[in-house]
Amino acid sequence: MTLPLFTLESVSKSFGKVPVLHDINLSFHPGQVTCIIGASGSGKSTLLRLLNLLEYPTSGIIRFHDAIIHQKGYSVTTLRSKVAMVFQNFHLFPHLNVLQNCMLGPLHVQKRPRDEVEQTSRMYLERVGMKAFIQASPNSLSGGQEQRVAIARALTMQADVLLFDEPTSALDPELVGEVLDVMKSLANEGRTMIIVTHEMAFARDVADRILFLDQGQVVVDGTPQEVLQTSTFPRLQEFLKRYR
Repeated sequence: MTLPLFTLESVSKSFGKVPVLHDINLSFHPGQVTCIIGASGSGKSTLLRLLNLLEYPTSGIIRFHDAIIHQKGYSVTTLRSKVAMVFQNFHLFPHLNVLQNCMLGPLHVQKRPRDEVEQTSRMYLERVGMKAFIQASPNSLSGGQEQRVAIARALTMQADVLLFDEPTSALDPELVGEVLDVMKSLANEGRTMIIVTHEMAFARDVADRILFLDQGQVVVDGTPQEVLQTSTFPRLQEFLKRYR
């Protein structure tokens, strides 16, 4: 097996005196699609945010390509040029058009040539079905369109890993499918993706691996078959009843 991109060793995270994650030991490998499921408050989004240093661990070690990312001297900018994140609420810049939103990170964070960045941005906007909207303001787009632009923006970074934090949770139900279709096509290309989601059918169809978090711990870790169909872990069964 290839060396892991991320390794977490005994990682815990608290906010003040409130523990959110406890003693997490995980690794994530290139080309693997991992879906993280669990009830609200189980620590899913916090785990994802640790991987991009939007939060820092209270204890333990997080490695990316074998470098400890939260130690003094490690460049957060370097990390975020390799680990792109798609958020629940899009986070597009309203004063920039669609194309400019995609170009901003590669130009200013990665310092890539403008011509190359524009070409790459246009390619990925076409890839997600947003070619016709490159001059549009984010305020003129539907939620599904905004999220597809956010995905194109992450792809334009040409990152090693794509992180998705419940990318469909802020969408109207009729818009969910268009975003999930884009993500499915990315998974079929062999991209490394770590996805917090409540879309169980999507996780079943797309994931190589599913993690179930409960009360800040990874309590079930396996294939979609193992987690969604054969596991008898009581808390997981209780959680899955909501989606059947």
